[in-house]
Amino acid sequence: MALRNLVASCALAAALLGATGLAAVADTPVSLGGDAAMRMAREAERDGRADIAVELYREAHESQPFAAEPLAAWGLLANRLGEPEVALDLLTAALANSPRDRETRRGLADALVTLDRGAEAIAVYRRLLAEDAADAVSWNGMGAALDGMGDHQEAQAAYRQGLALTPSGSRTPDTLAASTVVSGSAGDQGRPGTRLAAADGLVNSPPPDRQGSVVRDP
Repeated sequence: MALRNLVASCALAAALLGATGLAAVADTPVSLGGDAAMRMAREAERDGRADIAVELYREAHESQPFAAEPLAAWGLLANRLGEPEVALDLLTAALANSPRDRETRRGLADALVTLDRGAEAIAVYRRLLAEDAADAVSWNGMGAALDGMGDHQEAQAAYRQGLALTPSGSRTPDTLAASTVVSGSAGDQGRPGTRLAAADGLVNSPPPDRQGSVVRDP
């Protein structure tokens, strides 16, 4: 079964080589090794050359088709470029090879939030927080997922958990403030929380089983 999943993930990634909607550049005249392509891709990404980075991550994957790192890096970049569908496919394929990687799992949850699949995203964030309740980024992601589902009081509780862990965090105060405004306009201030009544209960409770979800227990 594991081998079958691995082969399927590589087939999916191979299909994405010609199907992604991200920007493309001219073919690289000289083929690079996987490690060199990854190093150059990260440098291109730091320099703001996302189009070059995509092509280099693509080449790194072609050089190392069973490696999770090129798929994960490519998928995380797709998230940042506003391509959540591409990110979801790439990160799912990466997790078939490396199911415990936290950054990849968090990126998958972020893509699910963007795609309005909040319940699935919450399941991923819950697993991450069960493993590390001090993960401020996942608390903030949980808040975004809850906000998207209309659970603004619960979202604000999650944002406050993240803010308590990183008081100088760049986005949490803004998202908390926005959630408070939306909550007031939606008329649900004072409504008892249904999904985040207690932070300890959230991170310690078992994740729900959703048949057919792309999210699988690691």
